[in-house]
Amino acid sequence: MHTQAQKIAVVVASGLCSAALFTWLHRLSRPRETLGVDNTEAVEALLRAHARPPKRDLAPEAEPWPPPLVREPLPREVAAKFYPAIDRPGYRFDPVRHVLREPNFRTRRPFDPHPDGGWLIQTNSLGLREDEDPPAEAADLCLLVLGDSQTEGVCANGESFPNRLEALLSSRRANESIDVWNCGIGGTGPFHYLATLEGLFGLAPDVVIAMFYGGNDFLNTVALERYFNHRDPPNKPDPFLDEVEDKDLFSEALGFAELGQLAFFRRNYKDQRIAVGACASVALELERQCSERGVRFLCAYLPPPLIAQPEVFAEERSRVLAYIEPRGMNLNLSQRLADEWIALLATNGLTVLDLRPYFLAAKQRLFWEDEWHLDLAGNEFVAAILADALEKKAF
Repeated sequence: MHTQAQKIAVVVASGLCSAALFTWLHRLSRPRETLGVDNTEAVEALLRAHARPPKRDLAPEAEPWPPPLVREPLPREVAAKFYPAIDRPGYRFDPVRHVLREPNFRTRRPFDPHPDGGWLIQTNSLGLREDEDPPAEAADLCLLVLGDSQTEGVCANGESFPNRLEALLSSRRANESIDVWNCGIGGTGPFHYLATLEGLFGLAPDVVIAMFYGGNDFLNTVALERYFNHRDPPNKPDPFLDEVEDKDLFSEALGFAELGQLAFFRRNYKDQRIAVGACASVALELERQCSERGVRFLCAYLPPPLIAQPEVFAEERSRVLAYIEPRGMNLNLSQRLADEWIALLATNGLTVLDLRPYFLAAKQRLFWEDEWHLDLAGNEFVAAILADALEKKAF
């Protein structure tokens, strides 16, 4: 059995790989005690071998901003370093989408807080968390929703916000057939959202929604951005989370959802700006690819729980702040990064649907206790916001 300190140390170390992807992916489909292997050293070695001079500075002020998007194909052996779940049951490598869930996969996920005590993790023939395959005849309105674990859902397929969005839109448009496909996969980040879209344009979407998550998406760009730009590995995060021994202080899942990013960027300050720029470049490329195909694009921002609902989580925030502030950590870092990212996109003509005001106004808890992902009410809540936004934009 891993101690709480060991668990959270892996969370922080995994930020060097591609944030908390491999541990969350493995943990979601296995018992809570099962953690992924910390492959930080393998990613460090890969980045070091891939780096080449001259090493450009991190986001120099003189460069155009956001920077040009740089990518290259990921061979399987490279992709497996950034997405270790590729080698695990229930996942597979894809040359376009990088990593996806195994098509037609079935496994039971026990989860006591859920009304049914858990749910069936089920994928369709495309490896999406959907109960059905795309129909032979296209729907009147087809939407793709890109994202990470918050989008994929810590819930049954039909309870995720993409599927609740489909139900809401169908109720409002009774004379139309509507498909909303949940393309989210836990532990991934913005580069994966773009790769996923490129692999699923064959579904002929009318609308694409990209849900960026402020708790770790900025961190999730770091390793791949460094790989694509041939830069050395970053500094290792502060080991302050290693010291956590009180299991009542904060949960393992909160490290994945929000705190690991703080630890990483404290030691890699310049990477904050490069991460904001990379996230902006990905969002603008998503919009460009959608626009050239006549597909409407909606970019949305989901805040992490302690920022999203500070009053609801006042007790949890107090415990976390008491621990991290003396160690020079700023819980509001995600706020600043989000503000910079949204402003940068606005200057480039892309408006973001910012969910922060909606969550701040909500009085009920919208994240699972001790899990820190959207709960059933949270998924319904997000779906309603998206449905209203789509209706106002006449989508």
